[in-house]
Formats: sequence, C-alpha cells, structure tokens
Amino acid sequence: MGFFPGHETSTIIDGCNGMLLYYASQPAAAFHVVNPTTRRWARLPPPRGKTLLSVLAFDPSASPHYRVVCFTGWLPRGASVEVFDSEGGAWRDHELDFGLDTDAMSATMHYFDGAIHVLAYSGHVVRIDLGTMACAVTALPAPVSCRARAGHCRGRLRYASSDGTRLKFWELKNAATSEWALKHELGVNDLVAGEASGACQAVTFLFMAFHPDREMVYLWTPWKLVAFDMEKRRVEEEWEVGPEKEKEGAHLIQIWLFPFSRHLANSLA
Repeated sequence: MGFFPGHETSTIIDGCNGMLLYYASQPAAAFHVVNPTTRRWARLPPPRGKTLLSVLAFDPSASPHYRVVCFTGWLPRGASVEVFDSEGGAWRDHELDFGLDTDAMSATMHYFDGAIHVLAYSGHVVRIDLGTMACAVTALPAPVSCRARAGHCRGRLRYASSDGTRLKFWELKNAATSEWALKHELGVNDLVAGEASGACQAVTFLFMAFHPDREMVYLWTPWKLVAFDMEKRRVEEEWEVGPEKEKEGAHLIQIWLFPFSRHLANSLA
C-alpha cells in the first residue's frame, strides 16, 4: 500500500470487497477510500458529527459506487448515522430503529445485497437496508458468541457459529420466517486428518470468511491462514504468516477478500 501517501499516518478501519477505508485523526480528521486494484484513492468531505463506528459498503458486482456509514450516536433501540454516497458526493443524516435494544448489538457486521447485517447477542441478525435505512430483525439458528460471523456465499446470507470445538455454517432461506438450513459442519479432525488424537486436541482454529462463489471457508490456525473446501473436505491452500521469528504471539484479526470485477477496476479509476 506504499502508493497511498496516507498509509503511514492513517489506520485501515474497514474493508469491503476489494476497497479499504482509512481514517486519520491527525493533523485533521480525514477519511480516505482506497482502491488497491487501480492504486487510486478519494478523500471524503468530513462528516458533521463525531464518528463512533464507521463501515464501508461496496459491492463490485453491482456498482462502482460505494457508501461509508458513520454511527454518530446511540439511542435506546437505534442509532444516529451519517451516510456518504460516492455517487452523490455528500453526507446525509439518518436515524435507525434497530428493533432491538442497542445494548444487544455487537460490532460484528457484514455488507451484502445492499444492506449491512449486524449480529446481536440476543440471537438475532439486524439487516440495515442502505437504500431505505429501514431495519429488519431475523432470529439466528445458534447463539452469537465472540467467534460468530456473518457472510455470504452464492448469493445467500451465511452464518458461522462455534461451540469451541466445531464450526457450523448456516444459510438463510427465508428472512421473514427466520428459516435457516445447516450447510456444513467442521471440526478439528477435518483439518488435521491422520494426526494423533492428542495433536488434534492441541489445534485451535477460527473462522475468518466465506468464499463468495465457492463452498470454501477461510480459517485461522496458529501462524497460518487456511482455505478449506467444504465439498471436497480438504485444505485447498494455506499461507504462512511472517518469518519464524515473528510468529510468536501472531494472531490474525480479520481478512478481506478481493474479488475480480469490472466495477472494482472502474471504481476510483
């Protein structure tokens, strides 16, 4: 990212489908949206309010335009937000009604199909439609923990839950009736086939992301990122993280997938 002059003085606070959102607090607060594919960027006009949480929303399969959603205040069952739309080039104020107590909302979010999906510790997912700014609540098939994640695959919302030993992957069939289907399960033994049981017990793994077009998931195991094919039930690829001396204490927090799309190449072109 050395092509972006603000890389050293800014922090990447979000990423979405190949675009990155940077924020710098000094010398003056500033947001930049950066496209690593075209190696170009745009500085956003400053929002009017103080931002508490900021989210980038971009779908290269639908449009070259993007939105930045800044949460500027919390209400008992909602939030005040400012939304920047790159097509119009301006911020707009909105007030959200989550349909749930704000205290139940987590910071785990996923943008898909024109909406931000927020996991709630009450066992729900809240869909924030960025076109209408209306919220809809859908019950989840399994409790929300710190390891739970939302994502999408093959045009449908997915939910990953963990009980500490096994991962379960669910697909939303009907949001109105909260109908989910269990697509796959994954345990330690699937990742380390042929290893002794003691070695299996010592392995830890965390779900990171769904592949958008294939039945593949990305997992973090100590010092490496793994792509696991759920249909073939095997590891397809793995990537070591850093040289040996840097591995101690290394932990991957989040990954962003960069799908190829003509809109990605045209955005900030």
